[in-house]
Amino acid sequence: MKKECPSEQSLSAFLDGALADACRHQIREHLDNCAVCRQALKRFELGDEAIRSLPGITARPAFNREFWHKIDQMGMVRRQSFWGMRWLAHWKPLLAAGLTASIIAGVAIWQFTSPVPSVQDVIIAESIEMLNDFDLIQNLELFETWEALQMINAQG
Repeated sequence: MKKECPSEQSLSAFLDGALADACRHQIREHLDNCAVCRQALKRFELGDEAIRSLPGITARPAFNREFWHKIDQMGMVRRQSFWGMRWLAHWKPLLAAGLTASIIAGVAIWQFTSPVPSVQDVIIAESIEMLNDFDLIQNLELFETWEALQMINAQG
């Protein structure tokens, strides 16, 4: 199939009569001029004929009754397992309430027992921060000295 050819899905829909009249007309015109698409359409037609020629399948007379009987049995198994877990339905609200109360109590205990930093701790933290800034200040002083030395060298 060429780039401008309709897709295989479009050809199949054309064969099935599932396209709008305008689209069907475009594909019919294209088929008049494109041997590749005519061959593809012919393959689809042969496939449809082969499927139609297959013998039909008829279910046994008791199939419908047996099928629904098995479906009913599957439903009973599900209902039995549900009723086996029925006690859990009554405990779910209590379990949820207990879990919620535990979380609230834990947060409250953590909030009220977390240490408040003392004045001495704050002073130590500020001193550490100043100590970290000391290297930066020392480097700035070195840079200023360097600039002064360059100016002296430029004048001298």
